[in-house]
Amino acid sequence: MKKLLVITVLAVTSMALVQCAPKTSKSVSSAGPTPEEKVAEIKKNFTDDQLAQGKTIFEANCQKCHKLKEPPTHTVQSWEGIIPGMAKKAHLDETQTSLVRAYILSNAKMS
Repeated sequence: MKKLLVITVLAVTSMALVQCAPKTSKSVSSAGPTPEEKVAEIKKNFTDDQLAQGKTIFEANCQKCHKLKEPPTHTVQSWEGIIPGMAKKAHLDETQTSLVRAYILSNAKMS
């Protein structure tokens, strides 16, 4: 009976330790496109007129709440974190957001 109790305690303890151990997973290093690749994609998919529209929307909407930050003041990665929240606050629709994003990222610092 004592052996059965010891074996049960060891089994439960082992299971608990396995559950608490950090999970390791094989992660594929897919960091996504680089800033250069993002800008190249934008320049491929947006015309100069569309980028100018993005600039107009940016200037008209963003300075309502704060001083404008020119695109080169932040990196592509930094802008990617800023744009979604600001677009929501400015009540931009998807098309407007896309044009503003294209304008900003095409003029932002790479790193």
